[in-house]
Amino acid sequence: MIQTEEGRVFEEIPVEGILGLAFPAMAANGIRPFVDGIIQNKAIGRNEFAFYFSHAFQPRGGPCPEFGTFQPEGAGRWMSGRQGRRILECRGPDDVAGNAIFWGGVDRAFYSGDIEYFPVVEPYYWAVQLKDFKIGQDSLLHLLLPEEEQTGLEHLSHRSQKQARGEQTTFKAIVDTGTTFFTAQGRLFKEVMNRLTAAPCSSLTEQSHPDITYTLVNTAGEARDFVLTNKQYMLHGGEGEDVECTPAFMMIQVPAAHGPGMVLGEVFLRIYFAVFDRGSGAVQEARLGLAPAMHDTSAKSRLKGLTAHQPVYHRPTTS
Repeated sequence: MIQTEEGRVFEEIPVEGILGLAFPAMAANGIRPFVDGIIQNKAIGRNEFAFYFSHAFQPRGGPCPEFGTFQPEGAGRWMSGRQGRRILECRGPDDVAGNAIFWGGVDRAFYSGDIEYFPVVEPYYWAVQLKDFKIGQDSLLHLLLPEEEQTGLEHLSHRSQKQARGEQTTFKAIVDTGTTFFTAQGRLFKEVMNRLTAAPCSSLTEQSHPDITYTLVNTAGEARDFVLTNKQYMLHGGEGEDVECTPAFMMIQVPAAHGPGMVLGEVFLRIYFAVFDRGSGAVQEARLGLAPAMHDTSAKSRLKGLTAHQPVYHRPTTS
């Protein structure tokens, strides 16, 4: 129960609380998480939920990112949909059908191709195995590890001991709807910011700001590349010829017990429709599904039609 709200974010958006969608291992004080409650009560057709985010991203206003995080006039609403789906939509004044959560099923109007699934490697966050992270052709994932302070000989000895014990570092990609940007930590964050510098949007090239690649491991044990261009990972700071673009990266230190990892936040989820599947409900069956998101007029029309007759929440105004 939230008793006090401190911070500008609570003054600017119509938020009534935070709904956690992770696993029981993360739950405070041993309480039953919301998702586990609806699974146990068989409240939805399938034990899964999915997120669809509109294509536009405007951190200074516009179609409400993060269900209102940067949108003072955003609105959220529930609806009961067909085939057991329930939809939560966040709308801004400029986009009458923006973002949505689908409960208990998916709708093909919002993604293309097939949904590919990736096993959750640790049911704490929605974390899947991150096999590589590259800027251009340069693999940088090793920079997530803390810099060794030992001498070269000591370092080799320490590494051989870990290998003898069968230990191997599993890097994680944490898909999180509550995080706006991509994240990195330590040396990797510094390297990303050094390579992908802020610059006038008109000056960006494939040479100055090459593609970035996240390589994830699917349920068949196969590596899959998710490639983003500078038009996708650089954010516009305004409008006009001299507008500056900045990298959509922020510094977040994943707790050592659940890392090393990188978070794929809302910017990634605007490109890929994401399905959070709990299978029968057992945490060991959890998997993440990804497919290219659709942003054509039919997708927007479909969402607008699904939510056309539902009431809209607005924060009461004070005189």
